[in-house]
Amino acid sequence: MNNQSVLKGIGFGLVTAFIWGLWPAASGLGIKNSLNGGDLAVIRVSVASFILFPFVLRKGFGKIGWKMGLVMMFGAGFPYAVITTSGMYYAPAGHAGVLAPSAMMAATMLLSWIMFGDKPGPWRVFGFVLILAGVTLIGWSTFEAGNADSWKGDLLYCLGGVCWAFYTVSIRKTGADGLHATGLVAVLSLVICVPPWLLFGESNLMNAPVNDILVQILFQGILSAVLALVFFTKTVTLLGPVRGALFAALVPVVALLFAIPMLNEIPGQYEWAGMGLVTTGMLAALGFFRLLLGRPRPATKISG
Repeated sequence: MNNQSVLKGIGFGLVTAFIWGLWPAASGLGIKNSLNGGDLAVIRVSVASFILFPFVLRKGFGKIGWKMGLVMMFGAGFPYAVITTSGMYYAPAGHAGVLAPSAMMAATMLLSWIMFGDKPGPWRVFGFVLILAGVTLIGWSTFEAGNADSWKGDLLYCLGGVCWAFYTVSIRKTGADGLHATGLVAVLSLVICVPPWLLFGESNLMNAPVNDILVQILFQGILSAVLALVFFTKTVTLLGPVRGALFAALVPVVALLFAIPMLNEIPGQYEWAGMGLVTTGMLAALGFFRLLLGRPRPATKISG
């Protein structure tokens, strides 16, 4: 891996992290105004399918195959979007920016260890201990505030992160091209998941204000479903699944900061402390402190 590839991967990862951090606040805004989780997922995959269908038409399943295509759809398509946004009915949207990336990193590390032999080193293990402590503190903060159902939302956020981990390792296993993988996820979601939702789900799309739908077309369909997924796929292709997943270190800060002006969600002292622990843990797992201390990564294997 040359320096140019590393720099490109870092650039793609930074843009992805910014969009990921903005997504919870934008989704929470849509749910707060007029839409529900299924509606946001419909907008997400419909717009992405319209934009990327030519790539899918030209390549079909290609080297991804239909089985891995279904895994990718579950991990980053309609099911992922519904699971994660549904958590916003129970817990603050800002929590999604902390818990979903944390769960994604943990699950990606475990899956990469099982599937590719990427055994985590001591810094990565230490990082995940800090992440676990931070997540526990954030969960405790909502109980202190009297929100007894918040654990349901936090659990859904974590489950959404696990879904995305399956998409992450699928990229490495298939070597999928960014636009092809993104388009296939969207088209499969549109064909398999959207019709049952529109027939049997409780959709508010027909009654929602046009402005609300247009805002979500931008955030869900263009930024999150297309640009973020393409950039993240490029990141994983250039840096590998574990390093790619670790760019989630920036997401908690971005998510909680955007939630303040957009949703008026002011974090309490426990949430700030938990966010600090999670972010520090993510940086440790990413290898930031190891590099700061001048301890280079062994050249023979991937470690933390």
